[in-house]
Amino acid sequence: GRFGPIALLEAMAEVEGGRSPFMRDLALGMASASAAKTLTAPIGHSRLIMARNAPGAEEGLRREISQGADAIKRIYKQMGIRAFWNGNVLNCIRYGPNQALILASKDGFKRLL
Repeated sequence: GRFGPIALLEAMAEVEGGRSPFMRDLALGMASASAAKTLTAPIGHSRLIMARNAPGAEEGLRREISQGADAIKRIYKQMGIRAFWNGNVLNCIRYGPNQALILASKDGFKRLL
């Protein structure tokens, strides 16, 4: 078989039953990446707050976990529940296409091999 970028594009463009599996996988990859980022956004936001206020590494894990809980409580009290998802749309826009291309490209690579 042929290898290279042209062969990969041809493998991705194959149509099964009038539908392009590449486009289906692209849409599914974008949706799953956005859902994953949305579900984990509170963790990421809390982590950013903790990193901003982080003491030295010598404090230990127990102190870090305690600060994590404090950061979550502080965010909720000061800004409300919606604050955990601040910046989530931009995060989905940044991360979604990357994961979508990875998922959609897998079948094309499999066909080449």
